[in-house]
Amino acid sequence: MDWFSTDSLTYRVVYDVRHAMPNVWWLIVIPLVLGPVGYGIYRQAHRFDSSKPGFVGLFLMFMAGLGTLFVIGGSLLPYLGMRSHLARGAYRVREGTVRNFVPGDAGDHRSESWVLQSVSDSVNYSYSPSIVDAGYDQTAPHGGQVREGTRVRVWEVGGRIARLEIAQ
Repeated sequence: MDWFSTDSLTYRVVYDVRHAMPNVWWLIVIPLVLGPVGYGIYRQAHRFDSSKPGFVGLFLMFMAGLGTLFVIGGSLLPYLGMRSHLARGAYRVREGTVRNFVPGDAGDHRSESWVLQSVSDSVNYSYSPSIVDAGYDQTAPHGGQVREGTRVRVWEVGGRIARLEIAQ
């Protein structure tokens, strides 16, 4: 295997959760639109002969609330949790060479995966931009820089990549 002396390498940070936005931050736009639209329909329901507009308005406001909880629970909270782990030092640094690299596809139907091979062990990583979770998720078709044989350093929190550095 091609092992390098770690003190002779310089690394470039390509991802750090502390400086990244949640990968689906734009989803919050949907409930931000649905809520006021639903409220407007609900407030104007008295102008109609039917009670259906009032129910539609309530339904839209309910869906806006659920959407907000989904975005916060599925995206924001995991990011804040991962950042908290880094701040407390509750992470593991792994360093090695990328092996068995399988790139994701451009349509995000297949996850990107690879094995980080080090002197002491090997760890599997898999991610996709279409999965709502915290951590690195940029696949090769979308500009990701992980490739077969690349020397990397990973800061890992719960099996997810919180920080990714690539040797230069």
